[in-house]
Amino acid sequence: MIPTQQSENIYYALEKICQSQRIFLWEIAKIEGFSPIQIQFIEFIHKMPMDQCTVSHLAKEFDLTKATVSDSIRVLVKKGFLEKTVDKEDKRRVYLLLSQKAKSKMALIDDKSHSLIQIIDTFDEEQKKNFSQFLMELIKKLYDHGYIQTARMCLTCNNMIRNHQEGNPFYCQFANIPMTENQLKVNCQYYSV
Repeated sequence: MIPTQQSENIYYALEKICQSQRIFLWEIAKIEGFSPIQIQFIEFIHKMPMDQCTVSHLAKEFDLTKATVSDSIRVLVKKGFLEKTVDKEDKRRVYLLLSQKAKSKMALIDDKSHSLIQIIDTFDEEQKKNFSQFLMELIKKLYDHGYIQTARMCLTCNNMIRNHQEGNPFYCQFANIPMTENQLKVNCQYYSV
């Protein structure tokens, strides 16, 4: 099948968006002496519940080996940006927490993220709604075809029921609420597979 010009445009546009994200991460990395993936780890640990902040979980989330994640985490601990805490019930399980030093740096990361979000906010709601739905369906297909390991969004979550009722076609069993397409989330901390 030969791709259409529009499909190619979407592909290259997504590539440009990814490039802007990489540039954003490299700017912070240069300032703080991090690698971009270390910044992503810090941001993930900042936003997610503690039970998801383990080396194993990060490896799966970012589609990396545990050894690669462990090396980056070791450096972040050594630099004083992360702390480790052992699970009280299972001593083999180690959770990663942000140190005060890392929490103070989150303002810089949040400022950069908010700058990008402000640009997105300049588009009208209908454009954002359509684009958001397209991206979620695209992520779902990439997940379904095995191109990505973790989708972390409503459309691939075990808690989500589709075709719930007219007006609220989705239902989140975790939150126990009916949802519209506009309420679907990407990067939900309660995601379950």
